[in-house]
Amino acid sequence: MGYAYLLHFLTILSVSATSSASRAITQGVPYDDAADALLRDVIDDWVDRGILGSLRSVVAEVWPRNLDRHESDIGDDRMVLGVQSSRNVRNIGVRRLQGQGIDAAVVDHSLQVKHAGRVLHIGKARSSATTWSIDSQRWDDSEVRQSGALANSRAYYPSDGALFPVRASDPAVLRFLHLTWQGLDNGATRAWVGFPRDGDLPWFAVAPLAAADPLRRPSTPTGATTPPPNYDDIQASEPEVKLKRDKGQGGQRPAGMDES
Repeated sequence: MGYAYLLHFLTILSVSATSSASRAITQGVPYDDAADALLRDVIDDWVDRGILGSLRSVVAEVWPRNLDRHESDIGDDRMVLGVQSSRNVRNIGVRRLQGQGIDAAVVDHSLQVKHAGRVLHIGKARSSATTWSIDSQRWDDSEVRQSGALANSRAYYPSDGALFPVRASDPAVLRFLHLTWQGLDNGATRAWVGFPRDGDLPWFAVAPLAAADPLRRPSTPTGATTPPPNYDDIQASEPEVKLKRDKGQGGQRPAGMDES
C-alpha cells in the first residue's frame, strides 16, 4: 500500500516538473534535432523553387509602403495598419507565386502554398517591437494555423522531452509549415519559417529567413532540467513486521488468524 502510494506521488511530481519545464520557454528548451535538420533541407528546397524569396520580397515591399501612408490624423490605428498589411501580403503573394507556376491560393482567408507534399501558411506577428520573440507565436487566434499545428503534433512524436522513453517517429510526417513575418516601426521586416506545434512550445523547429532575423532560443538548454525518476532504480524497503502481543494473558504469543 505504502509503495504504491509512493510511486503515485513520484509520478505526480514528475508530470508537474515536466509541465513546468515545457512552459518555461525562456529557460532555453532546444528545438527537436530531427525536425530542425529536416527544416533546413525543406527551406533550401523552397528557396530554390523561388517560394520563400518571393514571399520575403512581398513583405519587404508592403510593410514600409503601408507604414509611410499610415495617417493617425484620419483615424488609422495599429489594427488598420496590421490588417491592411496582412491582406496586401496575402493578395500580392498569391498573384506573384501563381505567376511563377506555384500552387498558391487564398483558403479560409489565409494564404496557402503547396509544394513537395507540404502546406505553408503565412501570418503577421502581432508585435512590432524588436524584443518580440518568435517563441511567443500563438496559433489559437486562427483556426487554419491551429489546425496545422494540431496535425503536426498528432503525426510526429519526438523522443526528446518525453516523460518516459519512447521511439521517435519520422519527422518527414511534418506536413505543415508556417511563415511568420514581422514589421518593425522603422520600416524593416523580419521573417521565420518553421514546423508549428500544438502545446506550450509553438514550434518543433523554426529558422530565420535572413541573418538579420533573430532566433532567440539557444540550440542547447541553458539550465539543468530535472529528469523523470527511474522507477527501476527505486528500491522498495522490506516492511517491518511486529508481532502483536496478547494483553489478556501473561504470556506472549503471535496473533492468530482470528485475532486482529
